[in-house]
Amino acid sequence: MIPPTPGSRVTLIGYGSLLSPTSAKTTFPLLENFRFVRIWNWRRVFGHAAPFFFYVDIEGDVENCEFACLSAESCPDASFVAAAFDVVMSERDWRAFRGRERLYEIVEVPYYSIEDGSEAGMGIMCTSSTDEQYIARWGRYDYETKISICGGVVTQIWGWPRESKLRPCRVYLRHCVLSAQKAPLRCVLQSFLDDTFLVDRVSTVRAYLERHYDKVMDAGTLVDGTHGGTNVLESVALHIRDHIVCPLLPMTS
Repeated sequence: MIPPTPGSRVTLIGYGSLLSPTSAKTTFPLLENFRFVRIWNWRRVFGHAAPFFFYVDIEGDVENCEFACLSAESCPDASFVAAAFDVVMSERDWRAFRGRERLYEIVEVPYYSIEDGSEAGMGIMCTSSTDEQYIARWGRYDYETKISICGGVVTQIWGWPRESKLRPCRVYLRHCVLSAQKAPLRCVLQSFLDDTFLVDRVSTVRAYLERHYDKVMDAGTLVDGTHGGTNVLESVALHIRDHIVCPLLPMTS
């Protein structure tokens, strides 16, 4: 998409950990007008591998491929409840945001009122991509660096087959569940449980948690910043400082 005009106000769409305003404010401390909306014709899915989880040492059981992250993919008639919030986006903010979310295609989508279903505006959302698109945009060296972080466990980011055993990163999934639980509207948690799918696009998060609740909810947490003695929040801060903020990325579509 075309980058927003520097200094303009834009609406961002969050559908995982950003369902919590507290979490959203760690990334966008000056956000305004946090509210919940419905996104139509997109499906929320744990369908790609996230090298970042290896970087901050929160990947789960690698033999069971517990390192999937969330994305939204085009899917007619699918929908989910998401958060929308407004930020004033400077050129530096856009570069940082685009670099931090570089795994994704950034698109503008309509969002709808959860009260009456009417279209309520347009927002910027992170959506699914492909390894080929990543390489074309960021270069093969950047891509191979991401893969190398995974220590040979991951050989691709996108394009995992539906029959693969890719599973959600349990620490990240726990963080998303807690974010949804804290929402003042019950529909936020219900939607996260029932409108979020695993890689097979059939199994819901609710069904997954029914089988693995203790393992997921007893995992370390991004909220208190600990996981097996590792300060996750500190690692995240270092990642943002070293890989996003300092080497400003060129403005790209």
